[in-house]
Amino acid sequence: MHYLMVSFVLATSLHFFLVYGLRGKNPTTLSYHAIATRASQIVYLIVHLILGVLLWLIMTRNFGIAANDSVLYVLTLTAVFSEWGQAVVPAKGRSDVAHTILATIMALSMTLVPVFLVFRLSASFVVELMISISTILVLSLFIFVRYPPRPGTWKLQLLGQLALYTQMFILIQLV
Repeated sequence: MHYLMVSFVLATSLHFFLVYGLRGKNPTTLSYHAIATRASQIVYLIVHLILGVLLWLIMTRNFGIAANDSVLYVLTLTAVFSEWGQAVVPAKGRSDVAHTILATIMALSMTLVPVFLVFRLSASFVVELMISISTILVLSLFIFVRYPPRPGTWKLQLLGQLALYTQMFILIQLV
């Protein structure tokens, strides 16, 4: 639970810092907020590198995933490496498309992790239903995602992030 709390505080603080710092300019995505200054880009990179490590620790320590748990293991590795990749590749210029692809892979893999976890943990019907509904909510946000992104896309990103953290908080309680 500690790793998840640290991850939640770091991610939420970072994104609040980025959004609040550029509140008048309103870049379309969190990644566009991150590239506003060299300092924000460095902070974004460092925090997302830490978030990738924390995700790995959450999945291995809290849920005990290992190489023999192939689907969750691959999803977790995909989420971690795409988390790092999207942080390293800035969302500007020629690298913007590559960043967007990595960020989309990260979002999709992180969205699927709770789906596989909930059924692995033999959760109650209510928990399975709640995770399924919130996963549908997060996946439905992808309907609104376009390239180039629409104004206000960062709001959908924050909503999806909060839904995923809520799912993980609930799932850790089942372990």
